[in-house]
Amino acid sequence: MRENLTLPHLQHVIPTGHMTKAGMLHAFAAAFQRSDIKVNDGEAKTVIDRTLATVNAEMSEALWAAARYHQPPSVGEMIEELAAYPYQASTVMSGAGSA
Repeated sequence: MRENLTLPHLQHVIPTGHMTKAGMLHAFAAAFQRSDIKVNDGEAKTVIDRTLATVNAEMSEALWAAARYHQPPSVGEMIEELAAYPYQASTVMSGAGSA
């Protein structure tokens, strides 16, 4: 990001659409080609809506634009992008490159 944005203390960056936790687990397993992971879908006894929301939609949109997205991606698209990122596990695990 190269934009000079003044960020609030707390800002939720909201994706497009909705995805359940089970849907996210399925998406992660597929994107990372983890056929060894089995997700057992089930119904919760108590349903709790944990949908991410923001009180500052304009800032969320500005952050996506500053990151060069024409529109906010979906959670599934973000998982696919994460899986495609060319990182090396040994670098991530050792903390190399951290400040």
